[in-house]
Amino acid sequence: MKLMNYIKSNTIFIILAFITILSLFYVFYCTTECYCTIIKNVSYSIIAAAIFYVIIDYIPLVRKKKIMRTFIDMQFSKLYGHINQCVNGIISPFSFNPKTYKDKEDFADDFYSVDLEEKIEKFISNTRKSYLESYRDQINNIVERLLDLHSYLSYKELENLTFIVKSEFLTQSINPHIKGLPPEIIDTYPNNQREIGESIFEIYELIKDIKQ
Repeated sequence: MKLMNYIKSNTIFIILAFITILSLFYVFYCTTECYCTIIKNVSYSIIAAAIFYVIIDYIPLVRKKKIMRTFIDMQFSKLYGHINQCVNGIISPFSFNPKTYKDKEDFADDFYSVDLEEKIEKFISNTRKSYLESYRDQINNIVERLLDLHSYLSYKELENLTFIVKSEFLTQSINPHIKGLPPEIIDTYPNNQREIGESIFEIYELIKDIKQ
């Protein structure tokens, strides 16, 4: 997979290298007098063009890609940190042994049981919902920043980020499940807490897949 990604991102350089090797072959091994002078002149031109391309275009491009890749990896690390807080910090804040969830339904069950209007802790004024909204805004900003750098992303990264930017967590308002409502009026208070929970876990899995 890494070899294929390298070939795709360096196609022009590989083709140019192949042509240059052929040109060098003709320069040193051409013996037919009739065609030798013409072929050698063309080969010298190709070799000179290849040297200029490597020095002026290819080396700076490789350096730029390396710098951009470092920046992109940093952004993915931030992204993973934020979504990890949405998965583990909202349900069990300050826990040293967060629960491991087997799938999105497993997480959504726990997420739905949490009162999002409740404060994270007694000494912290912010509610779980406000924390989620804060993390959501940060995640959205990072995803948009990364998508602006689409030419430096792999196909999998681009595909996963496109799914994330359209996810329910980033596109829909959070309408929490209100606990303690009488059964006869609960339907008049629609909520999307379970769907938001499933969406959060899907994003978590996608970002974790990119980091692996």
